[in-house]
Amino acid sequence: MSSTQPVQFRSKFFSLFLVLAVFTTLLFSGAKSAFAATNPVVTGFTITSYYDSSLPTNAEKDASQRVFVDVTFDQDITVASGIESDFVVSIAGSTLTTTTSKIYTVGALGTNKIRIDIKKNPSSSGSFAVMAANLTITAASGTTIPGIASAADSTKKATWTSSTLSEQLIDTGVSLSGISTVTGNTSTSTKPSVTASFNGLPQIRGISWFYLKSTVGGVTTIIPCTVDASGYPTTFPAVVNGALPIHSHTFYSSVASDYATQLANFINGNDTDYSDFSVTTSGGQFTITRDTGYSNGEVLSIEVHNYLN
Repeated sequence: MSSTQPVQFRSKFFSLFLVLAVFTTLLFSGAKSAFAATNPVVTGFTITSYYDSSLPTNAEKDASQRVFVDVTFDQDITVASGIESDFVVSIAGSTLTTTTSKIYTVGALGTNKIRIDIKKNPSSSGSFAVMAANLTITAASGTTIPGIASAADSTKKATWTSSTLSEQLIDTGVSLSGISTVTGNTSTSTKPSVTASFNGLPQIRGISWFYLKSTVGGVTTIIPCTVDASGYPTTFPAVVNGALPIHSHTFYSSVASDYATQLANFINGNDTDYSDFSVTTSGGQFTITRDTGYSNGEVLSIEVHNYLN
């Protein structure tokens, strides 16, 4: 073996090592790029209402009202403390501040969620009420939330646009059950009607919205409400879209029959929108009947209207 062979071998080995090192660097660099962190994006939210019915007095029950807005992101996140100022929260067109009757806190919920907790301001003498119940939450900075970042990269801040959570009707907790219908028949003078019962009751003070609908020949239309004799709201938010309002001023003591009676009084007393209709009640159950102007095969329906529909 010549004296140059070991040198040539070492040289070839070093060259091969160099090639492998470069290849490995490029490979892991590409992998890192492929799995680079992104700005967290909202993928969904829920809006629920609550009060503590176990408290001994109505005043305490009233003060315990809450609206929970749970927001889900597309990845794990970190949430800084004291980030309330990163958001602008408004209900029924009024922005919440530290001096309004309603305030809010923001905190982490699990690994990829936050909870915006709207509650009564203990420093305010005003009452907690969601009024028309239309909720909007925007980013104070415009399009990002500086206090929420990707858990994989703290420089990637959460994206929050003007359409992320805009004009959403709060779910007050009201629900209907036992829904049945009678189909209209002009030949037999059978009037169309829908019967339902209040099941879940409002958990907060404000307005719960309901759609009264008519289906004829497979086409469903909303029978729109345009006025509220109580005087509020004076104008309906656009998101209401023809729904009729039921108020829950004394939610902590009201029962199903109270809401059924209120709905009956509202429709029976509203000749502007519902002159063709009448409502009867039995406890928490109510029946809405179209007395005149109905079509053959017409089917009525009633449903809760909130952010879910």
